[in-house]
Amino acid sequence: MFLTAITTVFGFSSFMITDIPPMRDFGLLCMLGIAFSFLLSLTLLPAIIVLRDRRKKKEKLEDHLEKMRRRRRDARYGVFIDRGLVRVALVANHHHWPVAIITVALVAFSVFALFNVRTGADIRKMFQRI
Repeated sequence: MFLTAITTVFGFSSFMITDIPPMRDFGLLCMLGIAFSFLLSLTLLPAIIVLRDRRKKKEKLEDHLEKMRRRRRDARYGVFIDRGLVRVALVANHHHWPVAIITVALVAFSVFALFNVRTGADIRKMFQRI
């Protein structure tokens, strides 16, 4: 979630270099909205899920988990994708330090590459003079 949120924030931050004030305001508003929703998804959503699950009895939870297991066993399509995603999740969970190091390295490389990008957003340069 962090990577998608941060890349989207950086994408909308490109609106900040334009000379058009409404586009700048739109970029700033989108950046703040995405950052706020990311913060809420990391803090408020897990807290609500924990409060919701406290009310469920253990039997209901086991019944729900059994239904999900049965649905997964009986599924025809997406079995390979589901198994592959589960394997990737288990490997990432088992080897969490290498995954974290690779993620930090990719973010550092992206930040380094950000300073080497030369761009401009001047609407006057987009139109050719006739």
